[in-house]
Amino acid sequence: MQVSSLGKKRGDDDYFSSDLPDETVAKFWGRIQQPVLIVPSEKDEHVPAGVDFEKLIARWKSFCRPGVASEFSGLIPTANHTVDQAEGQQWLADRVVKFLRSLEGGK
Repeated sequence: MQVSSLGKKRGDDDYFSSDLPDETVAKFWGRIQQPVLIVPSEKDEHVPAGVDFEKLIARWKSFCRPGVASEFSGLIPTANHTVDQAEGQQWLADRVVKFLRSLEGGK
């Protein structure tokens, strides 16, 4: 059983586990109606080794409604679970600013 970064066992309203069946992923990610920024950490110590985050992000985005998953979504480089490295923090801050500006129409 995979455990999400939220510490919940699979099946407990879990959006993030890597081993969920397509039907479950589609149900969760397909119901999101507002724009969402998907930014997991590249070196999250709470995620099992071998999880391909690039594929996982692409999978999550593929089940979102058109225009919901932000183009600024991506993997926070070098970041651990708490994003306590300066490089990861800067990357994340930049993406959040870009995401928020996109919600304002690019202002």
